[in-house]
Amino acid sequence: MRDEALQETKKESGRGRVMSDLWLCPHAHSVASPDKGRCEMIEMVKDQEVSAGNDALILDEVTQENWEEWVNKHTIYDRKNKLKLTYYSGFGDIYIMDISNAGKRGKTCLQISIKLEKPDRHYCTHNFFRASLVETFKELRSLDMSGVDRFSSKEIERDGRKWHISHFEERSARIFSPFNLLEIYKPLKEEPKKWTVPHALRAIINGQYEYLKCNGVYTDDYAYDAAVNFKKGEITGNIIFAVRILTSPSGWHCWKDSEDGSINISCHSFDSNEFKLRI
Repeated sequence: MRDEALQETKKESGRGRVMSDLWLCPHAHSVASPDKGRCEMIEMVKDQEVSAGNDALILDEVTQENWEEWVNKHTIYDRKNKLKLTYYSGFGDIYIMDISNAGKRGKTCLQISIKLEKPDRHYCTHNFFRASLVETFKELRSLDMSGVDRFSSKEIERDGRKWHISHFEERSARIFSPFNLLEIYKPLKEEPKKWTVPHALRAIINGQYEYLKCNGVYTDDYAYDAAVNFKKGEITGNIIFAVRILTSPSGWHCWKDSEDGSINISCHSFDSNEFKLRI
């Protein structure tokens, strides 16, 4: 039971564990320091995505020619064009998102959803792209979507197969991009008088802490929780941890402990974490 539960923890994103090497990411703290540049931040994100089992990949550009590099990945980031490609169910559901505005408040990111009839790997890697991901995105973005809302789609036919296309404008503040984290979440210059979740995210993303740890995660499966020691221990994947909060912000809150000065950041009462600020 315990071994199975420990294997399951590898599938969770962003949890570091002192008692197991499943989650160790050697760059977690050294790269996250505020004086590191954007390229190192991107490399750290890539390292942590891989160590978290998220199966992500960052490429300079996603094209038909380099499909062998990304075909076995789940999420692919296009650095040049600031695009994110995600697919599920053997290419049956494909999503392309413009992440140029990711993390910015008051902005949106366009996501295009494509559901393919009779998907297969060869078709998707050789027929889906016109030449590159950005060319495909531009083509689908230019479609006349009049009368198509969030709960419907536009049917088109290409290369003898039906495509069902939908456009979604997602709130940018909840979208993650590995390319602008340091621009959006700048290091804290001083400790805030009253802590908020955005303050905590700035500190965590920029590595401004002596330690970052999980005090306990509690579900309705006590046997599993006990087997993984309630996931207590060091969080080495600080970026992945921050991304969890950014993309699913509901229920997260933050406060300073009056006794030891640690900063607690938790989701409701079932996911408790803390860090000690270091500027």
